[in-house]
Amino acid sequence: MRIAWLPHAAKRIAACALFAFGTLILQGCGDDSESAAGAPAAPTKDVAPAPDPYAALDAKFPEGRPKPSSVEERGQDSDYQAALQVLQDETFRLNQAVAAAQAEVDAFRAQYAKDATRRFGHAPSEADLDASLANHAHYQKLAQALADAQAAVAANRAKARALINEKRFGQTQAYDALRREADAAALAAGVPLRNDTPQPAPAAPAKPAAAPTGKPAVSVTPQALSEATGIPLVPSDR
Repeated sequence: MRIAWLPHAAKRIAACALFAFGTLILQGCGDDSESAAGAPAAPTKDVAPAPDPYAALDAKFPEGRPKPSSVEERGQDSDYQAALQVLQDETFRLNQAVAAAQAEVDAFRAQYAKDATRRFGHAPSEADLDASLANHAHYQKLAQALADAQAAVAANRAKARALINEKRFGQTQAYDALRREADAAALAAGVPLRNDTPQPAPAAPAKPAAAPTGKPAVSVTPQALSEATGIPLVPSDR
């Protein structure tokens, strides 16, 4: 009896051990899956949007590209009018200096020609005067003073034009310069360029020519006319 019971008891003990081991394995797998599923996901970092290359342009010129200032707008700027008046007064003074220098050159040249006429018995030509005065120190000094006065007038007029252009186109030129910088930044960042130029409206498609509604004219022969009227044709002797 005992000998027969031992194999059965050993089988039962082995089966229990295997069951307990399998249970532990299943519990362990369940814990790992639950722990993996329950683990919080790693926080994702927010990607900052790329900076707008046209932000500085829009901030300085919110209404877009400014138009050149009109005469009325420039007339309302007292500082501009005062600076322009200073240049105009300077132009008047410099023109007087040019007139005085020109008078000295003309007077010296006329006196030199009179002296040459008295010495040689006839008036020298303009070419002879130029040749004689080319190396005359005093005359060349007067001519240089005239050239300097004329250059001063030209420089003053250039200042006046620059002042007017700066007041008229200053804001427009500043916008264009900043716009070029923004376009370059957009190209470098791979951002599409802004297109502020209005595109022309597409031309309307041309209408097809209307088909003629009337029937084409049918040429009437004498034979057909005879058949239609019943009048026989008269043979021609010609």
